[in-house]
Amino acid sequence: MEHATISQLQNGLYEIKPDAGYEVRTITGNRSYGVVQTDDLSQYYIAEKGVTPTPTPPAPEPTDPLERAKQRKIAEITAYDKSANVNSFYLGDAIMWLTVDERQQIATQISANEAIGREYMGKWFGGQEFAFPIASWKQMLVALEVYAGDALNVTEAHKAAVMALESIGAVESYDITVGYPEKLRF
Repeated sequence: MEHATISQLQNGLYEIKPDAGYEVRTITGNRSYGVVQTDDLSQYYIAEKGVTPTPTPPAPEPTDPLERAKQRKIAEITAYDKSANVNSFYLGDAIMWLTVDERQQIATQISANEAIGREYMGKWFGGQEFAFPIASWKQMLVALEVYAGDALNVTEAHKAAVMALESIGAVESYDITVGYPEKLRF
């Protein structure tokens, strides 16, 4: 974002601080802020103070029933991809998920612990501490990164498959849950 400083905080959120004369606005244009902390930068933009933005008109709804059915199915795929059906793994008996930012933060912590000669590292999740050798943390992060990439590939393949369908019935009966990798268990 031009005219702003963006910093990643220790809690995994991003802090957006606009330069003098600018403000942070929501993409819907409903609110403006001096400073924002968020995990989703795509929901904000930087604007000059006092300048009213030209609203972006919403994308027109397709009039073709097949295209509307495809849009609904793509929305289902996106929601399923963001759900715990895809975004979760087991660490012992605990079910959890780590976002890309959280995985990067843990990788940084691993490097720091390794740099000072530690062989073990502890991390708290959901009120419970998990302590493993550094090598185990690395293996878990690699496995989780591969799982996340594979799951995303399945999601994108589902979207492409739906867009290629030629009947409303085929779109509505398309199973969006198949093909995802087996959940990881550590």
